[in-house]
Amino acid sequence: PKSSTTVLTQNVLDIYNNALGMVGLEKITNINDDSAQRVALDAAWDFGAVNHCLEIVKPSFSRKTAKLTSSAVSANHDLDNVFTLPSDWLENVAVYSDSRLDQPIARYITENRTIACEYDTIYIRYVSTDNAAVYSVWPSSFSHVLSAYLAREIAVAFAPKEYEILVKKFSDI
Repeated sequence: PKSSTTVLTQNVLDIYNNALGMVGLEKITNINDDSAQRVALDAAWDFGAVNHCLEIVKPSFSRKTAKLTSSAVSANHDLDNVFTLPSDWLENVAVYSDSRLDQPIARYITENRTIACEYDTIYIRYVSTDNAAVYSVWPSSFSHVLSAYLAREIAVAFAPKEYEILVKKFSDI
């Protein structure tokens, strides 16, 4: 049986190699490869590639719902109820006034890890960072989006002619 570290390494290696293939570069054989391409991929990954793709795609594996009831009063605007967002919050999907999630709230402000609105209790659907590193729950489509993003990020340095194609490919995803 493969250890979780081996699986993690293999998943990242597969994502990296998919990105390298999109740029037209040779694949690497392991995640510790000394190549400039691998170092560039690591830099893009470490700069928040996974969270960036989660924010853009809002995949179902990363969505959660939370009921927020404890609010503070704002000194900056007339939206009187300011709620602290969950610690794993990354991006809103939708905000609702009811527990059935069928009454969306149109007027709210999200800033500084808070959300403000006119309601005493709100229900938010949001993108969570909880599964950001749980590769076993990622569908291949999300890994593909991440590969396309990484390819776009390294293309400027390694395949400038491919950059515009990758920008379009990533925006079409």
